[in-house]
Amino acid sequence: MQSLAHSLCAISRQVERLTSQNKNANLETLSQISELKSLNGEKNDHKLPVLQDSDEEAETNKLLENMPLKEIQALKDFDLKMKSHKNYYHAMISALQVRANTKSSVKTARSIIGLLIHPQLCSKLSWKGVQRKDHTDKKTSFKDLQTCHLIFRVTRNLFPNLKSDDVAKIETTLSNWLAQTGCAAKSKDLET
Repeated sequence: MQSLAHSLCAISRQVERLTSQNKNANLETLSQISELKSLNGEKNDHKLPVLQDSDEEAETNKLLENMPLKEIQALKDFDLKMKSHKNYYHAMISALQVRANTKSSVKTARSIIGLLIHPQLCSKLSWKGVQRKDHTDKKTSFKDLQTCHLIFRVTRNLFPNLKSDDVAKIETTLSNWLAQTGCAAKSKDLET
């Protein structure tokens, strides 16, 4: 009888572990779908589950309703608003902490930039603002924007023990995301 009880407990633990893994896999799949849709420029109608009360959820949705930003002027206005209204800046931090992928600091930063910046805007941005000789478009420096500082602030809030290596990986990830997404958006525009 005791051996049967131990067997049932072991089975119960395995079922619980598998259920937990299944939930994590589902959330990861939803997150990947969301990221792919944002890369393809599609509206993300499929919201990730949010565990918060309805007032906070409504506030989060309101703050993020005009995201991702598609025009450089909208990005500059967004930056100015965060600089001049600290309450807005802190509200954005809270909203992004709720919506960001929190599997790792790099995935968090990548998910936030995807929430904030539309692929068609990426072609007007680069990490340092430097443009290549063969490009005629002037690029805006992303690393100097308040939006970039916002991404790092949210990431540091979620991962308080970030090391300089982690920060360098995040910078590389954001720089690559801007470059690759901008190129993909330009290619897509050329095809249509």
